[in-house]
Amino acid sequence: MRRPLLPDLQDLRRALRRRRRTLAVLLLALVAVTVLPQWAPASARTVPVVVTARDLAPGHVLAAEDLTTVDVAEALAPAGPSVEDAVGRRLTTTVAIGTPLDTAWLRDPSDPRSAPGTVVLAVPVDPSLVTHLTPGTRVQVITSTTVPGDTTVTSATVVEMSDSAGQGEGVLGAGAGDSRTVVLATDPGGARDIAYATREGWVALAILG
Repeated sequence: MRRPLLPDLQDLRRALRRRRRTLAVLLLALVAVTVLPQWAPASARTVPVVVTARDLAPGHVLAAEDLTTVDVAEALAPAGPSVEDAVGRRLTTTVAIGTPLDTAWLRDPSDPRSAPGTVVLAVPVDPSLVTHLTPGTRVQVITSTTVPGDTTVTSATVVEMSDSAGQGEGVLGAGAGDSRTVVLATDPGGARDIAYATREGWVALAILG
């Protein structure tokens, strides 16, 4: 014989009345988790920002233990790389502990600009060589010196090519005409010799095979 439905409903109502405080707390917790964050003002919301976990020197190749994240107000959070994007890349500057990481400070280890002690400078180049130069091309820069008839040879790597044109006479040699500009990475001593010759003497590039 089936039991009447009414007693079951009465039992359910009594059970709900006894637990109404617990149910109310659970409902408020659910609202707090799912609804309130969407209503919070932008200044109250936070996002993770990648910062350095210790002082780091230029040329350091980042590892996961060099980095951590902190929560920053969304409106104040600087743009920057994720930990995954930063690991394995080389720093170009000194970064103190707790500093938010900036993508502009990072270079791929294969980038010639990222090596410690590297100097980057622009050098005029004969237009006939332009088609043979691409980023990564190794060259020798032959320059005049203060001693008549003397030259220096500096190894360098092409970083980028410039579309700008200039007058090369007096730099690439008499009658050189228009020149293009190439950005090179080299050592500080070589950069000093190249800079002097670019201004006061002549410069020539030889491409290494």
